[in-house]
Parts: sequence; C-alpha cells; structure tokens
Amino acid sequence: MKSGSKKDEDGCVKCGTCNTVCPVYLATGNEIHTPRGKQHLVSRLQKGERSAHYADIFSKCLLCGACHEACPRDLDTPQLVVDVRSELPKISGISFLKYISRKALVHPVLLSGLTKAGTAANNLLGGFLPKESGLRLRLVGFEKGALKLPDSSYINKVKADVSAEKEAHTVNYFTGCLANHLQPDIAESTQFLISKATGSKANVALRQTCCGMAAMAAGRPDEALDLAKKNIESFEENELPIVTSCSSCYFQLKTYDELLDDDPEWQ
Repeated sequence: MKSGSKKDEDGCVKCGTCNTVCPVYLATGNEIHTPRGKQHLVSRLQKGERSAHYADIFSKCLLCGACHEACPRDLDTPQLVVDVRSELPKISGISFLKYISRKALVHPVLLSGLTKAGTAANNLLGGFLPKESGLRLRLVGFEKGALKLPDSSYINKVKADVSAEKEAHTVNYFTGCLANHLQPDIAESTQFLISKATGSKANVALRQTCCGMAAMAAGRPDEALDLAKKNIESFEENELPIVTSCSSCYFQLKTYDELLDDDPEWQ
C-alpha cells in the first residue's frame, strides 16, 4: 500500500482511470472486472448479499497494483481485494485443491511431495481419461518429460554440502519456492552469475521459506505475516543485500515493511 493510500470504497468517483491500466479488464472487457467495479460492489452490497458469483469476481484480480498507482484519489483497490478474499471462504467455501496448494507453500517441504503425487496420479489416470477431461488438463504439467523433478531441494543440497568452503559473501540469495523445490537449476544458474559478478557465491539462509505472496493473494495476511517473520529471522544473521531469481518473490519481499506496519519491532 502506498503511504497515505486509502481503502475507502465510497471515495471512488468512477473516473475510469484504473480501467486503462487493469490487465484483467483489458483482457475481458467486462466492467465488473474493473477496479472501480469492485469498489462499487463493496460499497453497495451487504455481507449477507454476497454470493459465489461475488467471490468469483474478486478472484479475478492479479494484485499487480497498477490501478493503485494510476488512481488520482490514491484508492488502494488491491488491498480492498485482499480484504474481501479473506472473507471468501465464509461466503462460498474454498476448494480442496486451493487449500492444499496454499498449505504446501506455507509448509514448503510438502511441495515436492505433492508434485510427486501429481506425477503418480498422471501415470495412473492418464491412460483412462478422455482428452477433453478437465482432470487431464490439471495433470498436464505432470506428464512424463514435462517437469523433471529434483531428487532434493536446492537448500537441502546446500545443507548437505559439508565440504563447501566458507566464503566471504557479498549478498544473500532468496531462492523462492520454484528454484528451491521444483527447478533447482535456476538456483544453480543464479549462483553461477552471482559468483561471476561478485567473486563468490551468495549466502543461502537455510531456514528461509515461501515469500508469502500466495497466502496474501488468497486473502490470508495472517499466513503471509507469519512467513515474513520466518524469513526475517532467517536472514538476520547479516545485513547483506538480498538477491532473488523470482520476480514475484521480489515484489512480496519489498512489501514486508508495509505488511509489518502495525508491528514496529519486526518492521
């Protein structure tokens, strides 16, 4: 949230500036998907009137912040969307798949296990499902050769490398879930580039976890806050700058100071 920004939905004057920068609206052309449309819905509907359709509308937002940057009245619609999403399970329930996915990111050790389970499910069901099956589409990422699963996460490999020499690090490396659990080649390549640029590999905080973006996008700022604190504890051993190979993680890490607005000690 920008400093001094507002969440007062009654402050929207429906000027439409946000429409010109909203990627969802530009893709669908549906007024109901605009930031001002979401502002209008929140200001006009009572909680008892909110439905599954209402939940679907608020699920269609990337939280990119473009509307907030463009808004002449500084209305923080992304934060409004997060607030509404925190109520969505009470309104329309939450799918088992979304619940498991979010929990896997909060507890990343589950992530590799779930991926292996997906591969097994694809091998078991792939030959029996019709081509047009929605379940087949969900399993497509687990087809043979589509995703090479690592034997171990990148951080676990770093932990196991007891023979590694202690280096005078100049930066820290935040891997993110993808490079750590699913594609450690990204982490290896990042370390190669860092060593070329600085003369040594980056320090890898062994207790780092998910950045928290998925939890925040799901309307669970409590989980995002917990993850932020775990990462702060993980990196507090030094004051070196942090490099990450994931743009989503970069965005989320930059919001930690705002996420901790009400907690000066952690901020």
